[in-house]
Amino acid sequence: MINKAHVSQGGSISIIGKGKDKTFIDGDSISFIFDIKADSIVYLHNLTIRNCKSTNGGAIINSGNLSINNCNFENNYATSYGGAIYSEYGANLNIVNSVFNNNYAASYGGAIFGYIIKLNNCNFTNNIVDSNIIYSSDANSFVYNCYFINNTINSTSSWIYSTLYMNGGSIVNNTFINCSAPNSDSTPILYIGGNIYLKNNTVINCFNKNNLSFIKSDWANFNSNLTFFRQFNCQC
Repeated sequence: MINKAHVSQGGSISIIGKGKDKTFIDGDSISFIFDIKADSIVYLHNLTIRNCKSTNGGAIINSGNLSINNCNFENNYATSYGGAIYSEYGANLNIVNSVFNNNYAASYGGAIFGYIIKLNNCNFTNNIVDSNIIYSSDANSFVYNCYFINNTINSTSSWIYSTLYMNGGSIVNNTFINCSAPNSDSTPILYIGGNIYLKNNTVINCFNKNNLSFIKSDWANFNSNLTFFRQFNCQC
């Protein structure tokens, strides 16, 4: 547990590895690694965090201010929300240059569940969930320059299920490849609500059980620039 009064009293904690191919933190499939409390400021660099398990946040539960750079999250599991990371309401989560591979959650957020989530230049590959690979619900969130490849939505429901769910924020310069919802008639790509800005996003071979690819919206106001590849029926 990391429980420091950094915001109110100053300071931070940095955990720096020698490289994500050299420094490994392993949960041995029985435990999470970090529980970051409110008012704490934590930086993680150059690590691989793998084989973790918890109810919410397979590897990390964040209630404070967490920044991640050049890290891998592999084979992490949550029995409820956030296969790799669960970020509480009011917490801040910033991730750059990182990879999320083969993580799983039984409910929301196969890789990440949170509210204020800021992602730049990250890859999400081979993650599995019943609902969303990433779940974000805050107007300050953004997803920039990320790749989503071979992610699977397993649910049979048509509710808010997608690779990326965002209720407010910006989605810019991302690529979705071979993402699927093989048992659902919901979208395999984006489910959006609130005020959303979409620009220069590309979708390649992403389909639901009806061989459709589309954006699904709940009362969203959005500007969009989205490119689809391969011939199919599109509802957008």
